Amino acid sequence: MQQPPWHNAHLLTDLADCRAMLRGGSRTFHAAARVLPRRVHQPATALYAFCRVADDLIDAGGGPAALQHLRDRLDAVYAGRPAPVPTDRALAAVVARHAIPRALLDA
Repeated sequence: MQQPPWHNAHLLTDLADCRAMLRGGSRTFHAAARVLPRRVHQPATALYAFCRVADDLIDAGGGPAALQHLRDRLDAVYAGRPAPVPTDRALAAVVARHAIPRALLDA
């Protein structure tokens, strides 16, 4: 039986980084996610952390260039070559493990 990706030490570190980011910038999600079962909590944390980063990037006023940057990051995530940042690496693991359709993240 194949181990879930959450047992990978590097991924656990990336998820810890995602949790730390959400603890400071998304306290409501961070608190709510703690009551979820681990099998749901970890993927939800990775997904929400990437969405939080995306939201912050767009809110910063980057316009079309920021949107293209996010599309490029998602291209890399879906190609299995995420940017060397915790949110992208954790999202790539979630996408691969749960077969999340690209259209959901594009929306």
